Amino acid sequence: LKPGTYYIVEDATVDGFIKLADKIEVDIEPSGEVQTKNVYNAVDEYVVTINKVEVVGNNKAFLPGAQIVIKDENGKIVASWTSGTEAHLETLKPGTYTIEEVTPPNGYVKSEAITFTLLKGGLTKVEDTKFELINTKIVITVDKLELGSDKNGNTPVHVTGATMQIVDSQGNVIEEWISDGSRYTVKSTLVTGEKYYIREVALNNDKYLLDTNTRVELVVDGDKATQNFTFYNDYTTLHVNKYIEGTTTFLPGVQLHLEDAEGNKIGEAWTSGNTYHEITHLKP
Repeated sequence: LKPGTYYIVEDATVDGFIKLADKIEVDIEPSGEVQTKNVYNAVDEYVVTINKVEVVGNNKAFLPGAQIVIKDENGKIVASWTSGTEAHLETLKPGTYTIEEVTPPNGYVKSEAITFTLLKGGLTKVEDTKFELINTKIVITVDKLELGSDKNGNTPVHVTGATMQIVDSQGNVIEEWISDGSRYTVKSTLVTGEKYYIREVALNNDKYLLDTNTRVELVVDGDKATQNFTFYNDYTTLHVNKYIEGTTTFLPGVQLHLEDAEGNKIGEAWTSGNTYHEITHLKP
């Protein structure tokens, strides 16, 4: 070559490597020595960053314990790991991939899958290779209601004084609380997929009947953000018919009231009519 400045131009590259975008300048010196110019091609691949986090107040924190996979466009798993307390890095070649959470940490909702495409030739921007899988906690709630109070659009009547428990399949008590007239939110972190039971074990409320026969199965579902369970307490009902003696004909206009065994007046007095008088929520 005649001494001077030349440029090496890459017209095409082999599959799996990035084509050089710029010309490579070569200065040829006027000497008889062999001159060498090394030209390098980068491997066509990306380092993808995946953060597994939960929202804590106004911040995000790493969330360990999630089983995560990356699948290619054919559904083949190309990477798998368990999330920890730092970002996970994965080297991938160009193509379309999906990040999936197989199993969320106990007590958390499974996050949505993320599908992305890495372009050939290093054309995908760095900011498009960073991903977040965000989890929220599963909220499990329990309502303790008066039987029938939530029907026909009525405002439910919450029962107070019921001792409730969550037990595992071996009968071990995981959590216990006393209903206070509002919806209860379970505080324990329950294992996803495990079987638990919710039951009533005591009732400190004279207006309602204890129900120790109802035991509801609870299996934490990682695909559901909220799970609600409703329990009911029945109550006593007394129908008082005021008849003419020897008949079943109602006798209206009679003033009546109810007393307990000690002579204490219970509730309000009433006047008999042409049907029965109903009194509910009496202590047995």
